[in-house]
Amino acid sequence: VFSDGRFGDLIHEGGEVIQAGDQHRRVLSPVQQRHVLAGAAEPDGPLEMNQSDPAPIENGREPFVVVTFIMFTLFPISLLMSRSFPALVVAFVIRGLKEFGDPSRKALIIGYSDADRRGEVIGAYYLVRDLIVSTGAILGAYLWKLGPALNFLGAAAFGAAGTVFYMKTIRQSRQFALNE
Repeated sequence: VFSDGRFGDLIHEGGEVIQAGDQHRRVLSPVQQRHVLAGAAEPDGPLEMNQSDPAPIENGREPFVVVTFIMFTLFPISLLMSRSFPALVVAFVIRGLKEFGDPSRKALIIGYSDADRRGEVIGAYYLVRDLIVSTGAILGAYLWKLGPALNFLGAAAFGAAGTVFYMKTIRQSRQFALNE
């Protein structure tokens, strides 16, 4: 049983409102809620297609990746703050937007690698990334034991640190290119 925050409504696992003032009404079942959340997490398809436009190439792909990192930072915070189903839907929209810069990120990985060693470089990138993600999952399990809020805040902190690191790296790369 949980409260959705409206006038003391209580909802049990079956999705039925137990008390809603003088009115009783039906809300989404847990299965229906899951489908709504899964759909909310997929808003980025049309946005990803825009990255195949020539404009991102001319203006750089990095801004798309920065938006992705910002969404990685906002998702755990939005989960932590969700106290109702509509707030959870917003959190899952943010979750979907964290894939927004995926085509640009992959294009940058390919573009930065030497053509003769492209397979090795891409493989090494994904190896390092997956090792970091696996370590993060183990750390997340430990933090969860200390409290879910700490887990979400830790994820947001790592997201913010990654965003800042990436932005500094971009700035340094541009400065280096200008000095040459």
